[in-house]
Amino acid sequence: MKKWMVIALVNFVFCVAVWSQESKNDSLSGEPSVDLSSHQLGLNLSTNQGVGLSYKYWSKRKLGLQISALPIFIQGIEYFAGASLLYRFDQNRDHFPYASIGAIHFAQEDQGKNLDLTLFGIGAGYEFNIRKSLVFNIKIDLNAAYDWEEENVRFIPFPLPGIGLMYRF
Repeated sequence: MKKWMVIALVNFVFCVAVWSQESKNDSLSGEPSVDLSSHQLGLNLSTNQGVGLSYKYWSKRKLGLQISALPIFIQGIEYFAGASLLYRFDQNRDHFPYASIGAIHFAQEDQGKNLDLTLFGIGAGYEFNIRKSLVFNIKIDLNAAYDWEEENVRFIPFPLPGIGLMYRF
């Protein structure tokens, strides 16, 4: 459990460092002055961005952060927790392609046996509005898995799909 907390803390510190470099005035940087920032809350299912209840933030520029978690308490303790950094390729607020880099952690305790995996990788997706405040996204992720019990890395040789449905506010 401490290992996933360290991973989440490092990811959070990196995100804060990246966002602290943003310019106060977009017009000086040559970027369009369209306000692309938004907060989103919803459900997500992705091996790169997390599983469960999700919070996504897009900054005024092209960077974003997504955090997801899903605790399950059935026959022991299970949980999913994920975080990812996002980069949008377009200035359009209603629909755009994006890239992501992130990790999701899965832990399970069942009858004395522990399963402790971290999936990490890169992905590409497309986000678009269904309604003014309802956002749907689809994505494809390429991942590898690190097994904390056996201390080895397993590569996943095929892309994994993901979806998300978010409310923008």
